[in-house]
Amino acid sequence: MIIPEAPPSAGVLGIVPRCDAAGYSRIIVPMRAIGGTWATIASITEEQLEACHTVVVSRLSGTRADVGAFINHLHRLGKRVLLDYDDAMFMRHPVTEVRMPLELRRSIRLALEVADGVIVTGERLKTYFHRYTKKPISIVPNYIIPSDWPEPAAWSNPPVIVMAGSPSHKRDWDLAVPGVAFIRKSAPDVHLRLLGCEHDLLKQIATQGGEWYSDVGEYRQALSGGMIGLCPLPDTPFNHCKTPVKAIEYAMSGMTVIASPTQYKQLLSGRGIIVADDDPRGWAIAIAYYLANPQVARDDSKNLRDYISQKFDVSRYSRELGRVYQEGS
Repeated sequence: MIIPEAPPSAGVLGIVPRCDAAGYSRIIVPMRAIGGTWATIASITEEQLEACHTVVVSRLSGTRADVGAFINHLHRLGKRVLLDYDDAMFMRHPVTEVRMPLELRRSIRLALEVADGVIVTGERLKTYFHRYTKKPISIVPNYIIPSDWPEPAAWSNPPVIVMAGSPSHKRDWDLAVPGVAFIRKSAPDVHLRLLGCEHDLLKQIATQGGEWYSDVGEYRQALSGGMIGLCPLPDTPFNHCKTPVKAIEYAMSGMTVIASPTQYKQLLSGRGIIVADDDPRGWAIAIAYYLANPQVARDDSKNLRDYISQKFDVSRYSRELGRVYQEGS
């Protein structure tokens, strides 16, 4: 997908590993809002480096083993360097329950020591990172550019349930599996579309998808036509540091959303269904309710999309973002 860039007048360069959904929301959107520019870690040019005074390195780029050396190189060029994180990097992996390799942890600790500041998605993640650095920490939530999202396509008929995410979300999907399996058995005409879900049972009952898209444009197209987007998220310390970005993506694609209370309760209040206590039966009941009441689903979908388009429109926050990236306040 070709994403237009704003004129690089702000003197800020954002670096992403690739133009995927995470890189888009964490780096590309705010850079465009402040008039900065962006590049993948493999495509940075000397001209881009010369034109900037500040470099923002995304989480995924910031897990490279040589990130500390890269930051020191940028410092020698006279650049200010900020690290952007949207996860509690040192916590145990949500699926394997093991910590990242020691060498990688040391690399990130070094990066935190030599960087000039850190940017995170919310207050809880800010508190978490204060354990590991005394450098200034600023908050930049996941914003959107509404015009980047096309008008939602008509819902497919028969209806489509969507579950999307990288393999690291396997434990999240476990919450919804019984309910989804029940729906597929009781309403076999209803489709289940998986995007990257490496879950054995879900793969057995899915009827569409399976691939995870590293390109944000292809990912949006893969979401198109879905009726119900599911956002299961267990109540864990790791997940308390996350943001409701999946619901934002579903809603902007025109779906109605069913989610766990963790991180989603406030966003969906009156605009979707929250499954209380992540009750397995609750997922089936919520899905069945929307399938039986498509007009309610449409109303909730529109209300959520309208709310997100206004609340998370990055243009509302460009002045504050400019201060964060250019002044570190």
